[in-house]
Amino acid sequence: MNLFKISNIGGKIIAGLLVLLGLIGSAMIYTADDKKLGSQVDFGLSLAYIGTYLILGLILAFVIRGILLNPKSIIKSAISVGIIVVLFFVFYQMGSDHVTLEGKSLEMVAMVKAIPSSTIKMIDAGLNTLYTLVVLSLVAIVGTEIWKIFK
Repeated sequence: MNLFKISNIGGKIIAGLLVLLGLIGSAMIYTADDKKLGSQVDFGLSLAYIGTYLILGLILAFVIRGILLNPKSIIKSAISVGIIVVLFFVFYQMGSDHVTLEGKSLEMVAMVKAIPSSTIKMIDAGLNTLYTLVVLSLVAIVGTEIWKIFK
């Protein structure tokens, strides 16, 4: 049994355990009465944090393993991350910190006014970067499929 099969099986086991943790947390929240709901939600959030940290740790471990097994792959990854950072920086510089609040409820207006303008600008830049990357991905997929037709 090679290393890829072991990591593939391990990944499926970990994914199954995380799904089980999510189901247990969800079942505890849905079956809680009004008096215990707050503590059940806190427990569910704790499970979510544990699962998130576990996943982030595993992703980091597999990235480090991939770098050690194939050091040349880091160049392509670094270029990709660099392009995303440059796109984010460009959209941050072009971003707006203004939010239109006409027609919103008073609670929504108060909540938005409590958000710092730098955070609003970061959200704007993040969304614009996401939209651009999605469109570029779709164009790349369509271009690849068209290229395969004529090849």
